[in-house]
Amino acid sequence: MTTNSLIANLIRKNIGKYLTSMLCTMGVSFLFTSFAVILFHPYLLVVEGGPTLHSVISVCMVFSVLYSYVLIFNAVKMETTKKSRSYGIMIQNGADQKIIKDFIFKEYMRTGIVSTVVGIGLAMLMAPLNLKFIRSVINFERFRMYLPYKAVILSLVIYFALIFIISKFAHVFTTNKKIRELIRPRAHLNSSTVKNVLFYMIGIGSSIAFLIMIYSYHSQAIFSGITKGNYTKLLIIPLFAIALYFLIYLVYRQFVIRYIKSERFSKGLGMVIFSDLRTFLKRDTNVIYIMSIILCSVFLFTTVLYSQQREVEHKIHEKYVYSYFYTHARYSAREGDKAHFIENELSGKKGYKSYSGLIFHDERNPGIGFMSYANYYSYALIAKNKITEMNSDEILFIYGSTSENFRKADADKKLNKFLNDNKIEGYKVKKVDIPITPQGLYDGIVVMGATSFKNFEKDKMVPRVANAYYVDDWDSDFRTAYKISDEVTDGQTNKTGFYCAGLEYQEESIVKNLLLYIGLVLSFSLIVASELILYFNMTAKLNEDGIKYTTLYTHGYSLAAMRTIVFVKNFIIMYIPYIISGIFLLVSIIKYGDAWSGFYDDAVLNILVMFFCIYTAGYLIISLIYYRNIKKLIRR
Repeated sequence: MTTNSLIANLIRKNIGKYLTSMLCTMGVSFLFTSFAVILFHPYLLVVEGGPTLHSVISVCMVFSVLYSYVLIFNAVKMETTKKSRSYGIMIQNGADQKIIKDFIFKEYMRTGIVSTVVGIGLAMLMAPLNLKFIRSVINFERFRMYLPYKAVILSLVIYFALIFIISKFAHVFTTNKKIRELIRPRAHLNSSTVKNVLFYMIGIGSSIAFLIMIYSYHSQAIFSGITKGNYTKLLIIPLFAIALYFLIYLVYRQFVIRYIKSERFSKGLGMVIFSDLRTFLKRDTNVIYIMSIILCSVFLFTTVLYSQQREVEHKIHEKYVYSYFYTHARYSAREGDKAHFIENELSGKKGYKSYSGLIFHDERNPGIGFMSYANYYSYALIAKNKITEMNSDEILFIYGSTSENFRKADADKKLNKFLNDNKIEGYKVKKVDIPITPQGLYDGIVVMGATSFKNFEKDKMVPRVANAYYVDDWDSDFRTAYKISDEVTDGQTNKTGFYCAGLEYQEESIVKNLLLYIGLVLSFSLIVASELILYFNMTAKLNEDGIKYTTLYTHGYSLAAMRTIVFVKNFIIMYIPYIISGIFLLVSIIKYGDAWSGFYDDAVLNILVMFFCIYTAGYLIISLIYYRNIKKLIRR
């Protein structure tokens, strides 16, 4: 019988031993392909907010590949350890290193390829449903099923390469020392020494960098000089997470271990729990480290998306200070009828307020508007803005935008040119940052008092009527918004001068909701992956732990005591990363909570509670399964 036929028979008869890695490969390839189908959709960039979706999905795909490697790696590690007896029999029957390595490589290549193809096939079957859901969310009919050959090719190439790498080195994954020494008889550098050196280097370096950036006198200046936005500023927080983890590790090594070794530590159940915990931490510290990094990434990623979704209404109201705004020529009968149509549609709505006034345009200075203080006062009341008082020797200059891309220096130059061209002298200019017109309509509005405005020569200026409206249900009554928009813009063919906060809110909210949906799917997958990594490592050491628990059972410990040991140990192991991630987010509130208009702290609380429930369910399931496996070993 050839090696290939032997492997085929072995996989067919013992498919259960390969089921874990096959299901993991199938799941991650399914998730990656589902993201890829959306990423390569020909109409993705056409949708409102499409470029943002494209960027977020790209990041999700990168995360998928990274945690795919970690998840499959740990699954294969568990399976190779379970099959150590089979490999030992092969070695005793004369198989050399090359045969064993080739055998392991071929068996995992076969199962990996089959699982990848099945996962991608399932993703293709589910693609129409996924696209249908997204199409209903973004309200874009062209977002339909297409031939996603690019997504399939990319998924096949990435996961075949991933399976090849893991299969090539699968022979070194087994935790059975005797088998590993038979397969790798040559002496190697002590890996634990290298890990300890790297761990201390990373921990000390991150701690120093964190302290310098936070407590240095010039840290804020340096930090603002190398960053440009709120997202980039969050890069400082991983330094805190690593430094905190390093501190916890030092406390554990210097205090907990010494306490365990002391005479005060009783020889009861607590001693067994901490001894078991110490063994795990000494053997698999990297597992907790990986779980901490995954949870910190998940918490931060999801919290930012959630806070963005929560602040949509705030951002839209900041951008469009009125529910509806329509400006038109003063003596245009057709445009005046449109203004009356808006008034008739909205006048019966709850909270209805409106004002119609004149804003003058100087054609020599495009982008600058001019109005009286009385008009400004009325517009500010409708917009619910803080009203700025002014003296007779002052004029107001109200900036037209609060966007980060808006350059106040350019607006100031236009203001100076306007004042010089119209020979306005002897006034103090008071500048106001709160717009009273939709952002982008003007670079700035010049406001004069009643006497100054009356004496000002306005003959060379063009007056336009500016109609502002406010209703309470602007963010929910989209039927009225679409009706008014279609009428005023002549079926969306002429949008000049018309602004509707509700339609902008709907488009922005759809994009942010979809981003949050994608983020939650990825975050849930990563949390499950982090818990599976722990479970795979525990199962890989099951026989070794089984001997220890059997010994305890023979010395008088009951099954109830075994259950307590398992659940308490797993609780400590699993919730150390969760606590670190929670502190990580709380620090981000203190440092950057105001970056998202106060919604970030609410998002952190909701995310922590939601993921706590998911995480706790995983903890209970893993602990129960592991305890049952231990009980089976004890009763053999």
